[in-house]
Amino acid sequence: MNILLTTDFSYGAEKAIHYIINSFGTEGKEYKLLNAQNIKRAGATFDDSFFEEMIAYNQKELLILQSKLIEKYKGLKMDCIAETGNLVTVIEHELKLKNYELIGIGANGSANLYEKLIGTSARAVLKYSNIPVLVVPVVTKLRSPINVLIAMDKNYAQIKEQLIGLLSELKNKALNITLFHIDDTVDIQESDFLILREALLQINEHIKVNTKTKKSSKASIDNQILEFAENYEMDMIITSPNNHSFFEKLFTQSITNMLLDRTHIPLIALKK
Repeated sequence: MNILLTTDFSYGAEKAIHYIINSFGTEGKEYKLLNAQNIKRAGATFDDSFFEEMIAYNQKELLILQSKLIEKYKGLKMDCIAETGNLVTVIEHELKLKNYELIGIGANGSANLYEKLIGTSARAVLKYSNIPVLVVPVVTKLRSPINVLIAMDKNYAQIKEQLIGLLSELKNKALNITLFHIDDTVDIQESDFLILREALLQINEHIKVNTKTKKSSKASIDNQILEFAENYEMDMIITSPNNHSFFEKLFTQSITNMLLDRTHIPLIALKK
């Protein structure tokens, strides 16, 4: 499995890297550290030597981080590269060079509510990536996920193989998976749950799969999903492509402080 890890050398980015390596492990994994420095010229001009110096400096910092990670995680295979340009554009170029199964990014925070919780870069990558993205909020606890919430919708069949592939790569094999559905949001039959449940149970003998259909309340879909995730101590949320709007809406709207406290949960956004 090939995993692309982005870093801007911040605390949140490094914490996300540790979380992802802890979650997926080193066996059968190849990681690549990517730093993309986007220079906003604002009318200023720079000669080529400036960009060369900046890339050289960032590459040196990447090598230091790479060395530290390899020393910490036995058997870790990791390359690194520093580039200039917009992060999304640099990632798109990297994806053409190698077949990656996952992009990992830390949520450091910025100006408005959505950016404060998810981060400008993470938001852009989540929107434009054509492969699954794992967003790790800066407040995430460094532990391997055990309780995983899968937000179901009627398009689950389109992402079933992708979902099974990612879950099978997690280091912790004794997962407690909950297939979660709000009854008036999508048209899902009981047989749909059973089909996916049986497929997930085939990953390994240690996995447990529960199903939960919740009667919709007056609260927003986002609120209901995160409330359930907190009440049942979920460590990770996985959404299908059509569920992404739930979370974009969550982080752009004004919501209660209690709901803000629930944003510590890492999110994997699957892609069609």
